[in-house]
Amino acid sequence: MLLKKRMLSLLLLVITFLVYSNVYDMAFVYDDEFYIKKNQYLDSFSNIKNIFTTNATAGAGFQDSFYRPVQFLSYLIINQVFGSEPWGFHFLNVLIHSLNAVLLFFLTQLVGFQKKSAFAVALLWSVHPVHTEVVAYISGTADPLQFFFTMAGLIVLLRKGMWYLFFSSMLFIFAFLSKEVAVVFPGLALAVLFVTEQKRWHFRTYLPVLLYLVIGLSYVGLRATVLDFNGDFHFYKTENIYTENILFRIYTFLATLPSYLSLLVWPQNLHIDRAFPVYIELFDKNVLIGTGIVLSLLLTVGTLFIRNKPAKYFALSATLWFFAAHSLHSGILVPMNSLFLEHWLYVPSVSFFWSIIYISEKYFQKVMLPLIGILSILLAWQTHQQNRMWENPITLFSRILEFNPKVSRVRHNLAMAYSDRGDDEFAQKQYEKIIAEDSAPYPQTFHNLALIHLKKNDLSKGEELLLKAIEISPKFYPSYDYLIQLYKVKGDPQRAKEWEERKNKLKP
Repeated sequence: MLLKKRMLSLLLLVITFLVYSNVYDMAFVYDDEFYIKKNQYLDSFSNIKNIFTTNATAGAGFQDSFYRPVQFLSYLIINQVFGSEPWGFHFLNVLIHSLNAVLLFFLTQLVGFQKKSAFAVALLWSVHPVHTEVVAYISGTADPLQFFFTMAGLIVLLRKGMWYLFFSSMLFIFAFLSKEVAVVFPGLALAVLFVTEQKRWHFRTYLPVLLYLVIGLSYVGLRATVLDFNGDFHFYKTENIYTENILFRIYTFLATLPSYLSLLVWPQNLHIDRAFPVYIELFDKNVLIGTGIVLSLLLTVGTLFIRNKPAKYFALSATLWFFAAHSLHSGILVPMNSLFLEHWLYVPSVSFFWSIIYISEKYFQKVMLPLIGILSILLAWQTHQQNRMWENPITLFSRILEFNPKVSRVRHNLAMAYSDRGDDEFAQKQYEKIIAEDSAPYPQTFHNLALIHLKKNDLSKGEELLLKAIEISPKFYPSYDYLIQLYKVKGDPQRAKEWEERKNKLKP
């Protein structure tokens, strides 16, 4: 039996690696620039202290609200062992995701599934294309990394004993040091203990959860004080109707549920940087559908308990898992900086696959394995194709603009990618399109467009655009530098000196 488990675990590893076998030649994209390419903390192991005492982008000279030292420690190791080429970092993500599939295989058995059903759960979860973003995108490491420690912590917890509880707590700490969302670990532990323990209605069964809550609250306290790098421990700093009205946040959360469910059932049109609206009406169609989903879950669980059906404990546990795993991203208690993201399904989706296989095992046992095999092949193929979206910045940003053509930030990034390739003509059209359509364009847009005109020796237009960038953001220092050089080239040292003095006065 042990040999069979090992063979199935090895098979999961092999399949997952094959599905993601086309990611290793893909370039750095998006946040990889700040997390890896410009991150000086990856240059030496002497920077480990800096990694554990600063924010996520401090190594690149920036400030943000994220604190993920274990993620960047893993990047440091990869950079030192394999070098700075993208393939090593891609290997890291694929390896962690593959190991997560194996851990899910074991955890699913512990919560009551037969071996073949647990394998089916882990297989479908590992090859599903909705997880492409956190695996094929290098900077997505935080999600699979925190889930690795989360599942390991849950598995150790179920072994029982004080030492196992200690090791489980240590794994919990590593989880939230990988990504903040791991603070939902107590809720996941509650769901797992409820379905596995015979004394599920006894208070002492859940004493470990209280310990995890203390650890989690201590972490939140540290993040709000000594580890609050921006002085504002918030995920969404803008005051608007979403952040200021909890009812609207509830409506918006409910509206996301049918969209998330559709991605799991029919994973089409996957892309990062989705535009999702704020919902302010209870009777909006999507809000009502989301409400129906929640009520259906509650009704199902309630009916199973009233009729004393064997599935009642599993149904409640799976429901608890989803809402615990998704609680932080719901935006209800803590407004998030986004409203809908595919990678937020990485942990909550486990309950979906548990439910699908549980129902299949009960009602379609004879045809379950062939159907799972066919479905896995289809999903794996789609994931393999979806990986190509992350091939380079142009494929990524072009894909996003197919669905959200008015996202100026993405169009700006696309323009920079074409400019880096040497296609300034296309880049210029994109910058001009942003300026024409965006009521509040970034100073970088005018600055980069100015550089294209300066390359063409159109100094007047370049000067005009640089001045516009400074008008939008008086502390945008790169435009000062180019403006100073421009006046020197034009033979106007007096104006160059004036702008040099303006720049120096602004600097702290």
